[in-house]
Amino acid sequence: MELLDEDRVIMSVSGMNYCWISDVMLPKTDRNYYLKASFDLREWPDCKLVNEDTKDIQWYLRTSGATNTIVLIKDTQKEEREKAIQKSWEDKEPGRAEKAKRARRKYKAQRKKEAGEQLDQEELALLNEPRISKKQKEELAKQAGQ
Repeated sequence: MELLDEDRVIMSVSGMNYCWISDVMLPKTDRNYYLKASFDLREWPDCKLVNEDTKDIQWYLRTSGATNTIVLIKDTQKEEREKAIQKSWEDKEPGRAEKAKRARRKYKAQRKKEAGEQLDQEELALLNEPRISKKQKEELAKQAGQ
């Protein structure tokens, strides 16, 4: 577990099943402090996946002697950065997101077929589509424009 002042680590502790951060005096400022909790993947590699051991993980925070307000919020900065990156890709190449969704549906249909499961009409159509390269698409667009 790490206590951060923006991106600077103030204190770092580790433990099994609990961590204790004691006697931390934070100055009164308009800065944001973050408490970052994570698992050591060398100790518990299976924690990356939802399974019987990880599905009900809970975090508890107990404070004592706090005279100021403590607010707990989920930090969404990472998700917002990822969305901004995806948006920039879409802005550079319109239709990229839809193409990715279609490729994912086709991949799932292929896996379903390999497992011997019944495919619906949309999945069959996806699997029977011919592959067209970027160059072929450009040539088709030129021909359509002439």
